[in-house]
Amino acid sequence: MTTSNLTRLLANKRPWTPTCGVDESVRQGAEDALGRALALRVLELPVGDWVLQGESRDRDRLTAEMKMALLQNAADEQRHDTALDMAVRCYRVTTAQHDADAASLAAEWIAHGDHPIVKAAVIECSIFFALLPMFRFLGGPSLRTISRDISGDEAVHVVVNTQISAHLGYGWSRSLDQLRARTIEWVVDDLKGSGKWFQPETWRASSEQLLHEGRASLLTETKAAVMPAFFELPGSALPKYSYS
Repeated sequence: MTTSNLTRLLANKRPWTPTCGVDESVRQGAEDALGRALALRVLELPVGDWVLQGESRDRDRLTAEMKMALLQNAADEQRHDTALDMAVRCYRVTTAQHDADAASLAAEWIAHGDHPIVKAAVIECSIFFALLPMFRFLGGPSLRTISRDISGDEAVHVVVNTQISAHLGYGWSRSLDQLRARTIEWVVDDLKGSGKWFQPETWRASSEQLLHEGRASLLTETKAAVMPAFFELPGSALPKYSYS
């Protein structure tokens, strides 16, 4: 990642303020999946912590621009957490059981031994970038807005974190990939409805493809809206890592 490319990438980000409507509905049959997806907001702040931990751990191996990008990315997670908290209050589809199950998954992510920047890259790439289109296609107007706003940040985060991971020589482990698969499966296994957005396999396959290929052929509709995905940005293909 060159300094000029990194500077241009950061310039793609735009300021935004978390907002949400009042008591909106979601598409019938998506209530449980969206409740679980919103419960995974519990991972937003840990992702910011991982980025800061990684910056501290490998500070001597990072350029000034890389450090700046990581610090900016970490700061964004507080805003994402605030926006998703507002959505939980607005949509009322997240239950205490959803929160408990999400907390258990979050504990596994936090305890996992892969490098913290790698964990941030994997979860933003293959979990958050699967959930954000779900918010758009199965949620109401406010979730569509939140999806658009967070996606703009995450598009930058994924490229920065994956390329810095490659620069440092770190990759994800098989066990982290397995945790990714279990996490997305937990979200979507009770979707009920017709059409591809209600098919769990749409989201399972997209999560896997996002991680391993840096693209999502089943989510091409995101290109029709102002909701940039990292796989739509020039030069943003994920590094090819080997399992450890």
